Amino acid sequence: AQIPREHKGFGKQIFMLAKNDLIKTYKGAVIGPFWAIMKPLFQLFVYWFAFEIAIGRSPINGDIPFFVFALVGFSGCSENVAEEEYENWRPRNEHFIDSIASLARSGKDGWEMIKSYNLSDSLGKNGQNIYYIYVQKLEKGTGETYPEYNDSIRMHYLGRLLPSKSYASGYLFDKSYSGTTLNEQTDVPALFGVNKLASGIATAVMNMVVNDRWKVVVPYYLGYGTSGDQKIPGYSALIFDIKLARIYKYKVDKNTTWW
Repeated sequence: AQIPREHKGFGKQIFMLAKNDLIKTYKGAVIGPFWAIMKPLFQLFVYWFAFEIAIGRSPINGDIPFFVFALVGFSGCSENVAEEEYENWRPRNEHFIDSIASLARSGKDGWEMIKSYNLSDSLGKNGQNIYYIYVQKLEKGTGETYPEYNDSIRMHYLGRLLPSKSYASGYLFDKSYSGTTLNEQTDVPALFGVNKLASGIATAVMNMVVNDRWKVVVPYYLGYGTSGDQKIPGYSALIFDIKLARIYKYKVDKNTTWW
């Protein structure tokens, strides 16, 4: 029997709701091994749904396969795990930024504060702490020019979150090299357009010269905001180790290869 029109529409709504709920569930949460399980289950669900439609049978009238229940079960489970992993995440991150800002405003421990490039110069150092990045200059570079907004750059970097339940050193969400430590002889620095970077990172690199190496702390306002992304919870302070390796001037340096 053909699927009635209203069933097709309802089935599509169920599919879209399931998809949107999955996205909502995982957005802003670091799910690590849970996504390794969830992804194939979700794919199986999509294939099953499409197959039921293809053979002319309404998925809402048939038996629901086990992996749909597994999908729902793991969804709820991973939500709880994410909440436990990042307990009191917003206040912890806000307190961390405030403490670093206090050191920077007092000129202690080598911390400096730099206003986000896209905020008014009239802000000076009187703005909220989330309007600035905070840096420790670990190695002094040899360059004489700074990247501008439309330039491209290559940099070595490593990015972590604050320590959490499972990550004593902070979750390592991204880095430019494959090994456990950077090898500048073999590791190729990542290529970015400055204007494609999060505003906090763009602010940092536009104040660096080649071979500068900085520790950079980015408040959530200049990073991934209140909602985060697939790997990073909302309100996360980002802690980077960045070494600027090369600058490619806009419309001048057209060859951006490393070697």
